[in-house]
Amino acid sequence: MVSVLREQGLLEPLDLDRLTNFSNLDPQLVGLPYDSANEYSIPYMWGTTGIGYRKDKISETIDSWAALWDSKYKDRMSMLDDVRETLGAALKMLGKSLNSTDPGEIQEAAAMLSAQKPLVKAYDSGGFDQLLLSGDAWIVQGYSGQIGKAMAENPLIGYVIPKEGCTQFVDNLCIPKNAANRTLAHEFVNFVLEAQIGADIANGTGYSTANRAARPLIRPELLTSEAGYPPREALERCEFITDIGPAINIYDRLWTEIKSK
Repeated sequence: MVSVLREQGLLEPLDLDRLTNFSNLDPQLVGLPYDSANEYSIPYMWGTTGIGYRKDKISETIDSWAALWDSKYKDRMSMLDDVRETLGAALKMLGKSLNSTDPGEIQEAAAMLSAQKPLVKAYDSGGFDQLLLSGDAWIVQGYSGQIGKAMAENPLIGYVIPKEGCTQFVDNLCIPKNAANRTLAHEFVNFVLEAQIGADIANGTGYSTANRAARPLIRPELLTSEAGYPPREALERCEFITDIGPAINIYDRLWTEIKSK
């Protein structure tokens, strides 16, 4: 969305000289491809979209998206209600990029989701963590932060980045074009970049902070969780969702067909 909003002229350029806490950020999360000079965006929180599961219900090793196509979990699984994430998971399982614009690859991924649909209890982007906590679902596609919070409530919940890879995302702070008070907006961004504030937000949300200076102040169980701070080699298998231009129309059409069947 940073790329899209920037191209539409809806973002105000940042004055990095005002952001004296910019150096607190993790160097691996600045200068990302969608804004290589951080001219319009400041990384805030980040995470991945992987698999959450109940260790007390599932005895085998969960390490692949294929587990969400396993018929023995019929009516005990959920997928996100999100066109790019669901088709992205199928594309990664096929060994393709989740940003594919190839109509044939997208169609193949959609066919996989159609075959999976009878197994799916719900397409849910908001309550999948509660489904895990209640035991109504044993395995879900979900965002790492929400599953991380569920893991803190129940240690029988696990999280994994599939071996095929998944989505990595970064939430950003941006200032809208022609904002009424750009000075105050910069002050707020700089406030969020303080080490203690960054830690408070990470501890409260369960999501991973882009604020490296905040790390020593974060709860140890979050720092050691794969949901919170996965190993670098796992992240190397992940991709950012990018703007795919007109190809999004193919995704949307196929997703509508899948949901309506």
